[in-house]
Amino acid sequence: MLVLAAAPVRAQVPAASPGTPLVASVKLELRGGGQVPADLQGLVAVTPGQPLSGRSVRRSIERLFSTGRFSDVVARADEGPDGLAVTFELAPVVRIARIDVSGARALGRDEVLAAARLQTGTEFWPERLDEARAGLVAAYARRGWNQAEISATAQPSPEGMVVKLDVREGEPTRVAAVRFDGQPGLSAGRLSSAFGLQVGDILDRTRLDPGAEALRSLYRETGHARARVGAPRVTQEASGAVVTVPVEAGPAFTLRVEGNRRYPSAWLRSALAIDPAETLDRSVLEREARRLEAFYRYRGFRDVRVEPREVVSPDGTRAVVAFHVSEGRQSRVRTVEFEGRAGLSEAELRTLLERVMRDRTPDPSDRRLESDPLHLDGRGPPDGRPDTPDPPPAEVYVEEAWRDAAEAMQRAYRELGWVDATVSLTEATEDVRSGTLDVRFRIVEGVRTFVRALRFEGLPPGFAPPDLPMLAPGQPFSQSRLDEAVSTTVRRLGRASYLFAQAKGQPGFSADRTTAEPVVVVDAGPAVRVGQVVVRGLHRTDEALVRANLKMSPGAPLDPEALFESQRELLLLGLFRTASVHLISPDTPEPVKDVVVELRELPRLSGSIGAGYSLEDGPRIIGDLAYPNIFGQGINFTLRGKLNYVGASALPLQDYVDGSNLQGLNGLDFNVNAGLVQPRIYQFLPARVSARLNVTAERVHRPTYFFGRVAGLLGVDWFITRWLQLTGSYLIENVLVRAQPGVGDLLQPNRTDAERLRFPTGNFFMQTIGTSLAFDFRDEPVNPHSGVLIAATGEVTKDISAETTDVNGENAVPARIFTFKAAGGITGYLPMAPRVTMALSVRGGKIFALVPDSLIITPKRFFLGG
Repeated sequence: MLVLAAAPVRAQVPAASPGTPLVASVKLELRGGGQVPADLQGLVAVTPGQPLSGRSVRRSIERLFSTGRFSDVVARADEGPDGLAVTFELAPVVRIARIDVSGARALGRDEVLAAARLQTGTEFWPERLDEARAGLVAAYARRGWNQAEISATAQPSPEGMVVKLDVREGEPTRVAAVRFDGQPGLSAGRLSSAFGLQVGDILDRTRLDPGAEALRSLYRETGHARARVGAPRVTQEASGAVVTVPVEAGPAFTLRVEGNRRYPSAWLRSALAIDPAETLDRSVLEREARRLEAFYRYRGFRDVRVEPREVVSPDGTRAVVAFHVSEGRQSRVRTVEFEGRAGLSEAELRTLLERVMRDRTPDPSDRRLESDPLHLDGRGPPDGRPDTPDPPPAEVYVEEAWRDAAEAMQRAYRELGWVDATVSLTEATEDVRSGTLDVRFRIVEGVRTFVRALRFEGLPPGFAPPDLPMLAPGQPFSQSRLDEAVSTTVRRLGRASYLFAQAKGQPGFSADRTTAEPVVVVDAGPAVRVGQVVVRGLHRTDEALVRANLKMSPGAPLDPEALFESQRELLLLGLFRTASVHLISPDTPEPVKDVVVELRELPRLSGSIGAGYSLEDGPRIIGDLAYPNIFGQGINFTLRGKLNYVGASALPLQDYVDGSNLQGLNGLDFNVNAGLVQPRIYQFLPARVSARLNVTAERVHRPTYFFGRVAGLLGVDWFITRWLQLTGSYLIENVLVRAQPGVGDLLQPNRTDAERLRFPTGNFFMQTIGTSLAFDFRDEPVNPHSGVLIAATGEVTKDISAETTDVNGENAVPARIFTFKAAGGITGYLPMAPRVTMALSVRGGKIFALVPDSLIITPKRFFLGG
């Protein structure tokens, strides 16, 4: 009898021997009894009638365990008259169905669950109760409740285990004294205020480290650059807890720069990189002195010397750190000679030199782009001569930077086919009298190598050699191009399901090295196909919805990009907090790989509510509600609303408004918007089609008008390609508008009022069918920097019932509405700078009356403003 087991650690399965008997039957059974779900049988790789193999047993165990439903899987093989009877014994995961917390006041429920490391829906085992108890005791102790007692119990229920956490907090430990030992340097009151923990407070140990960090910040702000704040210590005394903080303030430092003639001190100080968190010891001062020297050297001062000096006051409370600068003479490079140059032009080599020097030249962070010769900013003349221009980077000689430039030139030669080229910096001769230098590079180019042909060895049958333009015949040969060709080949093989392919390149030089016939040697490995796709983590979502959005299916060739694309598609549904698509045993080369899709669904219900008061609306309540994934079909419900009582606003106080009409229910205004959205109708996949249904109801009182509207919108969006979208919609709405007589002559309505008063006064019940087509060639739809957006829309509006009235809603006159509106626009985006984009837009359209006496109402007109 063969017995194999799987737990959270992978089972070690022996390989099957040639004489292994055939499998007669395969059976799944639940430990403790019960019906085995039918979908599990498809995860078993052991097949009746075939010899039993260790690989098929291991794959079966991995698949079953990856579902997340079982805490243990055991495989048994019993010999029978017809062969082996293979049984997989499954131990179901026991999950936490509910967590009840009682007696917790100092810690909130979320804090209690985090400390206990318990969460609804996670796996339960008895040891978790001890871990929860220990975690809560430690959490309460950290918060100052050292007498807390925790009881953790669990009871089974039909849905799982119900965990009960009973907390008896007891009396807290309070702070009796806060002491600062050592040399504080600052007053005790100032230190105590920064530390935060006061006498009489509960001993919350989570505040000790932040308090110590606040003390360090205080010392840094007061110039105590060598202050040391130790870890706070807590001792228990009869009166309570005593917190002791070791502190050594050290002197308060002042930073100066002396001896500088060429550059202002402010520029030099900004060139320093002293971390406020580090101690200002001798090593830091020496490091910053070298930084200042680099600042000078990259501006032509080759002989600069910077020496840090420190002076401490007699009482040790104050100190001055001065960087003494001996600038020396500024020199420039007069000539640059490229000895042996032939293949590359002198201009190309100088460009490389300038680029290296420019990248390495340190620049102070607060250097002003323009000087202030009139001192309009209120400060006196700056020290030094900041308006004297520095020499260009290529005229400044810094030996290490010029050697780096030589390496960059050598790489450029080799990239262009001179595979044996060497570039070295040979000498720099200084003319002391004129302060100039003559620099020479020595270049040995050698022969230039071109690609004669490219060969492949070991490509799998039927796999076409990839197109590699970097190594096309006639192109210059370089090792970096060969490495790129190898990487491209491996990537193409991976996309063609050869996930474990490896390749190496051989240059294949000719005898005179003028040509090369590079060879890409491939070890393709197995062509990998998808075995089973296991979906786990679903509670409310229909599994068919998830599988329809996956870019792989069992038996199909496995493309690694399909894993990432599937993960992206699942996240775009807006149903899951996290989504992960990965392989089981991804590092094991096998011809069949199983895929696990792990999902974490969003909360079933979320929302917010707020209240306030404004003179315009009166008291109001604003709220929103989200219920994702209704019926498990990916349909998301959202509800947003505002309810206010205008009778208690400033509106009834207006002389021209009858306040008696705004009392009781008549004074209630509201704006409610409910929507159902399915971002991806999976029955239409692979077509990317989404649908939405919105219902809106609003009622508004304003000094100039009364507005009421009820509308419903049904829309469908079809993303045909990445750049082409087609939209269709049907809108039905009923609008009621009343105006105050004469008030329009007195008050100028705001923009919102103007949009609501697009209608003439009256009652309008109408419907609109619309469509739009968009061509989106922008680089990024959310934040475009370049590209073009072209859009065209068409709408047909027809009344169901319409009538115009006077401002009081009387003298109704029937009206007709039957129009067609065509509009279009084009917007172009031009990048002007790294963070600046200019948008140019042109829009236009026309409204056609489809019957002679049609009323072209204002909401169907064009609003072309921003």
